[in-house]
Amino acid sequence: MKSTKSLKMEYKKIHLDLLKISKKNNHSSFLNFLKSSPPKQLKVFNGELSVYLSKAIVGQQLSTKAAKTIWERAEKFIINHPLQNRNLENDLRESGLSQKKCEYVKNILISNTLQKKKNYYKTIGVEAFTNLLISYKGIGPWTVDMAKMFFLGDENILPKGDLGIKRACNNFFPNQALESIEKIYKPFNSYLSLNLWDSLD
Repeated sequence: MKSTKSLKMEYKKIHLDLLKISKKNNHSSFLNFLKSSPPKQLKVFNGELSVYLSKAIVGQQLSTKAAKTIWERAEKFIINHPLQNRNLENDLRESGLSQKKCEYVKNILISNTLQKKKNYYKTIGVEAFTNLLISYKGIGPWTVDMAKMFFLGDENILPKGDLGIKRACNNFFPNQALESIEKIYKPFNSYLSLNLWDSLD
């Protein structure tokens, strides 16, 4: 396991790699943004996969502020022994979740397959991990990409279905396909994504 010091050095080095790639490919607008921005760190969720996915579903189609407010209400019901909480759906509804989201979250929380240690999901392979997640209602490609980035810590994810990513790419790389951008910034696409999101704030 990498030390905190080595991780800090790593993401700073990756920032330098992004600068080199953007300069080499004449992405001057993005290069200028990187020069004026601090290095971004990929912060990985340390809890259970079921809890991470529940949080992702809570935030779907909501503003960041609204998602944060609802999660703060629902978190205690999701984390504190949900299998023993017979009133889980009612508690989630009172927290502000829609009926469908309540059903999605409950099905995720009662799944034994989503309660395993993180290393299990890292060893089953990307395809198996993707197929596992999308087998649950409420989870699509965007949520899978988020889980790869922020749960598994995959450093090479560009969520091409994310509206913010599309908008930022259009700002920095007009007339260039997302697949082309993804190829250029491989294997640092997760850090590219963090910077693209940050540029919209």
